[in-house]
Amino acid sequence: MTTAAQNAELAKPVTRTVYFVEFQFGSATSRLSTANIPLVWGGFEWSGVGTLGSIGTVEESDGLESRPLNFTINSAQPAWLSLAVGSVEEYRGRAAKMYMCPLNEDFQMVGTPEQCWSGVMDTLNVGVNDESGSITLRCERSEERLGR
Repeated sequence: MTTAAQNAELAKPVTRTVYFVEFQFGSATSRLSTANIPLVWGGFEWSGVGTLGSIGTVEESDGLESRPLNFTINSAQPAWLSLAVGSVEEYRGRAAKMYMCPLNEDFQMVGTPEQCWSGVMDTLNVGVNDESGSITLRCERSEERLGR
């Protein structure tokens, strides 16, 4: 439910958007954003500067099945690598949420970010491409786990 001001910003020919992702791991909650700087929102600091590399395409299907959503995370941070090689109980089945907020021409948030996706974490995969590495966190909608 975006506000009128957010809708006006999203209707412009050039739209700037920031996404916030919250992963509720067993030991701590991680908050990441697609911004190039750390942002404070909701009383928390959301890490930026390349921590969250990319977000996969959100796909909906005509049937009852849901599609997974993949988050690619920079593996240069030791904390993320330890999650990838640690116990699956640290992440599997735990909550993940994504929020969206349009930005104005000065790259300031317009209104309060709106939740646009929620689900649970499923698998973590570590990949190495050339000289860099990445971690792909596969998440799925909560309803998908209920269907199992």
